[in-house]
Amino acid sequence: MIVATYRRGISSDVYISTLDPILAPRLGGALVRSAVHLYTPEPVPFPSPAQMRVGGWDWSFVPVVLEAKQVAVAARHADQGFEFLKIYSPTRLVEGLGLTEGCLVNVEFLSGVHLDMP
Repeated sequence: MIVATYRRGISSDVYISTLDPILAPRLGGALVRSAVHLYTPEPVPFPSPAQMRVGGWDWSFVPVVLEAKQVAVAARHADQGFEFLKIYSPTRLVEGLGLTEGCLVNVEFLSGVHLDMP
């Protein structure tokens, strides 16, 4: 488990339309139209990620559990930095978890094998 800091990111995420067909069936619903951005003091590699080429990018995906309450997916493509996590979910995580700018969030990583990706 790691502890990350929530920071507001771009309100709409350019990757939602690309990732929704892949992640929505695995998460039980269409993705919320913005990702949650969590920052870490040091780069965080994904443990045992699922990998897939989507929209011309090589992506890595891992299921995460936030605050021991909410399951979501962290995703990044090869050109994105490792010092932040983009979290995708079909539920509004900011409101559901009561996140405020600068708050700390416990993040537990699960194996990408649970996503059952080809």
